[in-house]
Amino acid sequence: MKNKFLINSLKDTEALAKEVSLILQKGDFISLIGELGSGKTTLTKYIVNSVCEHNQEVTSPTFNLSQTYPTQRCPITHYDLYRIEDYADLEEIGFNEALEEGVVIIEWAEKFSDELPKDRLQIKIEDNGRNKRIIHITGYGSWEKRLKRNIHLNSFIAQCNLEVVDRNWMKGDASERSYQRIITNNNSYVVMNHNQRKNKQNPTKLAEGLEAFILINYHLENLGVKVPKIIKIDRKNSFLLLEDLGNIQYSQIDLSGNDTFDYYLPAVESLVLIQNFYPKKSLEHDGMKHILNSYDNNIYLEEVKLLTNWYWPYKKSTLCKANAYNEYISIWLALISKISQSSSLTLRDFHSPNLLWVDNEKGLRRCGIIDFQDALIGHPLYDVISLTQDARIDINKELETQILNYYIELKYSESPKDLRADIMQDYYIIATQRCFKILGVFARLAMSNNSPEYLLHMPRIIGYIERNFENEILRDLKEWFERNFKEEK
Repeated sequence: MKNKFLINSLKDTEALAKEVSLILQKGDFISLIGELGSGKTTLTKYIVNSVCEHNQEVTSPTFNLSQTYPTQRCPITHYDLYRIEDYADLEEIGFNEALEEGVVIIEWAEKFSDELPKDRLQIKIEDNGRNKRIIHITGYGSWEKRLKRNIHLNSFIAQCNLEVVDRNWMKGDASERSYQRIITNNNSYVVMNHNQRKNKQNPTKLAEGLEAFILINYHLENLGVKVPKIIKIDRKNSFLLLEDLGNIQYSQIDLSGNDTFDYYLPAVESLVLIQNFYPKKSLEHDGMKHILNSYDNNIYLEEVKLLTNWYWPYKKSTLCKANAYNEYISIWLALISKISQSSSLTLRDFHSPNLLWVDNEKGLRRCGIIDFQDALIGHPLYDVISLTQDARIDINKELETQILNYYIELKYSESPKDLRADIMQDYYIIATQRCFKILGVFARLAMSNNSPEYLLHMPRIIGYIERNFENEILRDLKEWFERNFKEEK
């Protein structure tokens, strides 16, 4: 985004608003500065409608002081400080809550320039005296870096030589990666902004570089699995132009129909194909290299600690006591030691938000896979469990059994029949390990990232856990869980 814009018409104002809307996220603060009639409310209207992707009536909240507009991304609250004399009065009209839960846009912010949040986007509107306006964009705090990165992103898109008709924000995942859909006259593409910070502590071996996505993508593509084709790469700035696989997520599929299982056939077939070709530990291409980590017992253990570190405080408003924690770890050490040493490429996020139904493909390629950069070498059952006990959609027992049986039929068709008991033991242990991890992750996202929407999925995870607890191998864990979380019984 440029630092200076010349506005000749409402169309120019709308274009600027669209540019701003593409990078807005929950917790953003925009200060609008300008004289009466300079167009602050008009700019706000275009920003709100661009985020909403449909027109809403937006008026200046001069008399009621604020107005909130719900959007699919997050709520946007519009404040007018013209009649506010004390910045502290904002607390009485929900300013802090609005900033935590969504985007805040404030007119007449210059009245309290010394008290504004340090992380903010300032938009100053000046009249140049010829019925035209000059808009100055300034980023403060984290916004300074975000604006610079957006300039690089716009440059990358320009270098792709596309006849761009429109650009739309796309919902991402819990990571810091962001996405835009690029619309042309006869096609659409996806731009990945891999703005992922590296963490000093990374006990579960999540991928932190763009190379992981690229190299695993090439590996899967060579197998014949449907993944988005990489069209252009900017390794220096970590941008990718990708094939657009559409927006029919498995999470949007109606699971009440008689043909539900048909959607899972290509997903399971893709998974078995991936697992039947064991990759090299080191993936390399065109000077890039990515080492596949192992999903070992240490990662299993680190992940189940998320329940005591985050879910426990969320439910009980206190830290887990040492004796309960030690017993919990002891139980899990015993369970983890029982898991077989089978291994294959494990994608880790092989579930409904990351699977797309691709109508114009055939066979297993009807299932498009879009999130796999965190893949490592792990137990083959982990990914099928991501399907059978999906954290985002309800999978009933009947569908779970259908998916699992089809997977076993394809994967272990030439194995001894008495192997099924061992498979099911691994299945229930890994499934419950994953559920406990997810409860911890969702609690962490709700508590530390201010993302309460993840709490809506917890009852589903509890239901899967209760289903798994029917297996005798989990008797000690069941007793520990029901004793410490009586409210979940």
